[in-house]
Amino acid sequence: MIYSDPTLRIYTAQILSSLRHHNCHDALFLADRLVSLYPDTILARYLQAKCYYCAGRPHIVYRILQDLSCDESPQAAFLLAKSAFDIGELGDAERALRGLVTYLANNDTVTDESDLPKLAEVLSLLGIILQQAGKVAEAVDAYRKALQLDSLLWSAYQGLCELGEAPQPDEVFQPTPALEDIIQSQTSTKTKVEPPNTRSKKRFRSTTGKGTTENGTLSQDALIESAEGILQDLQSFGAAVRALYKYETDAALQAVAEMDELHIRSSFALILTAKAYYEVAKYPEAARYFQEVRDLEPWRVEGLDLYGSCLWHMKKEMELACLAKEMEANDRLAPQTWCVVGNLYSLRQEHELAVKCFSRAIQLDPTYAYAYTLIGFEYKMKEDLEKAISYFQKSVRICPRPFNAWFGLGEVYYQQENYKMSRFHYEKAVSINGNNPIVHFHLGTILQKFAAPDSLDHFKKAVELDPKNSLYRFRLAYALASQGDCEGALEHLSELETATQIESNVYLLMGRCLMSLGKKREALMSYTKARDWRGGRCDLINEAVESVYSENDIGGISTEQQPQLQRATVAIEPSYAAKVLYWHSEVCIYG
Repeated sequence: MIYSDPTLRIYTAQILSSLRHHNCHDALFLADRLVSLYPDTILARYLQAKCYYCAGRPHIVYRILQDLSCDESPQAAFLLAKSAFDIGELGDAERALRGLVTYLANNDTVTDESDLPKLAEVLSLLGIILQQAGKVAEAVDAYRKALQLDSLLWSAYQGLCELGEAPQPDEVFQPTPALEDIIQSQTSTKTKVEPPNTRSKKRFRSTTGKGTTENGTLSQDALIESAEGILQDLQSFGAAVRALYKYETDAALQAVAEMDELHIRSSFALILTAKAYYEVAKYPEAARYFQEVRDLEPWRVEGLDLYGSCLWHMKKEMELACLAKEMEANDRLAPQTWCVVGNLYSLRQEHELAVKCFSRAIQLDPTYAYAYTLIGFEYKMKEDLEKAISYFQKSVRICPRPFNAWFGLGEVYYQQENYKMSRFHYEKAVSINGNNPIVHFHLGTILQKFAAPDSLDHFKKAVELDPKNSLYRFRLAYALASQGDCEGALEHLSELETATQIESNVYLLMGRCLMSLGKKREALMSYTKARDWRGGRCDLINEAVESVYSENDIGGISTEQQPQLQRATVAIEPSYAAKVLYWHSEVCIYG
């Protein structure tokens, strides 16, 4: 858009100068004057819309530009697409960007205009819009084309990670035409290059002596070397993010550990580390890294919604209340803030207020899938299962990759005794995140309902991922005993004897296994230990002991000892039930 009118050019120069200095008020005033003087000029309307967009009013931008075509002004078409995307008009945004892609592909000679968007940026934004519209294949194609043109477009690679289609980072973060243009443009720019004495010593960065030429411009060799360093940094972050979206938490932690040592202490790397621990239910470790982020950048809200959930799992009400208060003071318009506040109310069992807070997060960002998931869990705890299913399904439609919504659906259908649907959703959750022991445990439980032999594999995996969890180990022992492997079951039960939260169920199952192996004396001693736990189910214990006495041979117990044991079994109060606690349910192991 080049005009010869001097008045128009002066207005344009001053408006753009005001916008560069974030002076939206003066820029908008001058833009209004320009539109009054030149009502039929596309440039005037575009500058007015640009001022409104910088002022955070995309609805007005959309109204101003919605009648313009890409051929009239590609700059205005791109701004129209961004404003339409901001207000949720995805169809109009997609149409504007597709027209712009065609225009830029056929008019590559005009890409030197400063305000004209680059094709890579257009494709990246188009990929985001297509992803939100559920057009996954087209979104993947747009992201990949954008990265081929400009490998520094991080949002495009992150979009591929979210869709589960990200290639290896070393295949993506390579020199591209856009990066070569940056190097070429900087070689002709005079600048003062400071020595990089604050950079990490892990990777060489150009110094002042090597970075400039005799006339004060940056040398091409120095720029190429620095560009290679930047690409290596992006490869490290790409490897960590790609692994985390695939729930390969060990690989994600390894990728973070191999980063430049200054990047390791950045908020972004700390958030990645915290998320990796959170996804495998290691909440204390995750909380420690989340708190480091808070100490480093107290104003940050991105990623801290999971910090709130982490504190919820740990039942840290005071810490969660402090976090909610600080985040609310920093940014009340961030959806993450309202998720943290909602988790606080949820921890206090105020589920109605929690739902209101999570709904506020959705109001601020309708594509915020995690808020829908949290509402689903709140309705599940209120036993409003139909609403829980509705919100879990909304979360899955927005973003199918996070496993927690699939897991929530599995829990709800389990409560409804719809075991077939429960199994389907648990299997989906495991296929997404195979490194979470809770998911494997629940899938193993539901597979037992179908007498599926692979239930044992999932219990074994749960124990492998969390060997300190007594419940997982007990269920594995019970599954082994049910399949006739009593010796294997006893190996795990013997480890549970040292647990602080042992229950009578452990000794009951141990006695059952010993009886199966013909070790009646040891079985009787296990049943006697079970009797000593007041939480034990005495009718089952009585039956178990009587089953021993029903045999002629009671394993070498002397005649004098028999009446004492019999009197002891009669004296037990039948007022306690032996229960095994599931994640959100209780099931009698012999029921």
